[in-house]
Amino acid sequence: MAVTYKIQSVHSKNEKDSLTDVCDWFYWLAIDQETVSGVVYEGTVAGQCDLDDPDSNDFTAYADLTEAILLGWLNAKMPAEEKTRIETEISNQITTAKENNTVNGKQGIPWEA
Repeated sequence: MAVTYKIQSVHSKNEKDSLTDVCDWFYWLAIDQETVSGVVYEGTVAGQCDLDDPDSNDFTAYADLTEAILLGWLNAKMPAEEKTRIETEISNQITTAKENNTVNGKQGIPWEA
């Protein structure tokens, strides 16, 4: 299993500190999947990354952003403990989904079956 991160949405302000088209935060999604006997089990954690005030000497306008840039910012801002917590949460979700798989049991309304 390998948790991957995707950018879901990017927010910008028209102007901030004499700069235009300034990204100030974005939503991200961490996801992992495991396939067992053809059944895909998935875990996800979503979050928001708030960015520091822009530096005019090192600025990327909204229109020039790429997912790779934003993932780099996310990686730089997210503490190692938070990454571990996210990976653990996703792993727990997948484990729970496998345990609750209806292939291993039954789910529904018995008298309507």
